[in-house]
Amino acid sequence: MVLVYYTKLAASESVFGSSGHILFFGLLGLTLAGAARLYRAFPGLQQATAEGATFDCALRRFAENPSWTVVEAEQALAKLCSVCKLVRADRAHHCSRSRKCIIEFERYCPVLAVSVGQRTRRSYLLLLLLAAATCFVFIQQALIAVRNADGTINNLMGLSVAIAGASLTVCVLVAARMLFFALRGETQHEFSHPESCPYIKGGVNPYRRGLAANLAWYFCGSRPAG
Repeated sequence: MVLVYYTKLAASESVFGSSGHILFFGLLGLTLAGAARLYRAFPGLQQATAEGATFDCALRRFAENPSWTVVEAEQALAKLCSVCKLVRADRAHHCSRSRKCIIEFERYCPVLAVSVGQRTRRSYLLLLLLAAATCFVFIQQALIAVRNADGTINNLMGLSVAIAGASLTVCVLVAARMLFFALRGETQHEFSHPESCPYIKGGVNPYRRGLAANLAWYFCGSRPAG
């Protein structure tokens, strides 16, 4: 896409004026920088609890409570991760792709090969918006170039526009999905797999607090259950 822009579109006019090309490469640079930063960032890894409750200690406590009901036993076991060998806190879930327990796990991004969690969801959302803006500017420039060429378009240009259009659609849909769950006050994992969240009882998520509080949680940090 960058090669096509440089060779085919750099000489075309822009609805953004003379700064249109600066806008494209500026957005592209910010997108690449954001992707590199997100790739190196820690999504919010679950650590051992402050009480020192290791996986083995939790198993012993589980064995020492034969009076537990089936529901209580299932809830206790749901907090144990046999892969990471730790006791998960509320809203921490195991990502099978990265093989790590992530606090407020949202989703796994196969494009960047990263897990999105508490510490990276805002950066990931910003990256999606930057990528969508970059694709939009590219498509706009391509349509102007096609118009100036009397409607003719070569195979490389057509393929690049198709890729940019598909990328724009995916970025907008994923960003819209993330904002939808931000308004709901829950993670995508909680919505898709409520059975793996022992704190969700009767379909009620105790971390949902209303629109303003949900947005504050999503963009400012975590909060206790209410």
